[in-house]
Amino acid sequence: AGLVAGSALLAGTARADGTKTDAAARSLESRMPLFVSMTNGTDNALVVYSSTGQFIASYPTGKAGGAAGNGGAVQTRGDLVALPDFGSNDVAVFTRSGDDFELAGRVATASSPVSLAFGPTHLYVLEADRVESFPIKGDWNNKTADGSVPELIGDGSAAQIGYLTDGHLIYTEKTGAVAEVQLS
Repeated sequence: AGLVAGSALLAGTARADGTKTDAAARSLESRMPLFVSMTNGTDNALVVYSSTGQFIASYPTGKAGGAAGNGGAVQTRGDLVALPDFGSNDVAVFTRSGDDFELAGRVATASSPVSLAFGPTHLYVLEADRVESFPIKGDWNNKTADGSVPELIGDGSAAQIGYLTDGHLIYTEKTGAVAEVQLS
């Protein structure tokens, strides 16, 4: 079953003929597809809905949201869900177990996080004035950035970030700037 992050669905896997691939895939398929978003308020929380739009649960981040006018804030990868705590300069990371979620930890950011993107090995965070990368492997508590670049304009107008499959990031600023970051 899947997980939609403000627009992302976490889904199980099956062969084209509909048969299950293995026990792990059967376990994933037995879970309900879910839509996830965030409240983005002073008490930010992960909110979970069924694929039919029924509210299921809310999971507090314990921090403040507040990012305004940005899409792509909540992101998923496998059983991970990441959402920015704009007002607290960190990113909350949750893990899914069945149809329940648990706060796995937070990563501190150098400035207010606006938009997120998962790559194969990293979580990329577009912040008010920079882009930072955090390795996915390991404990989510006390994780530090292993890369950082200043934004092209860096005037606080950060908008969205995306991971391109060829090892690049692309991000936009509300002033109209579009920039690419080559990953090494």
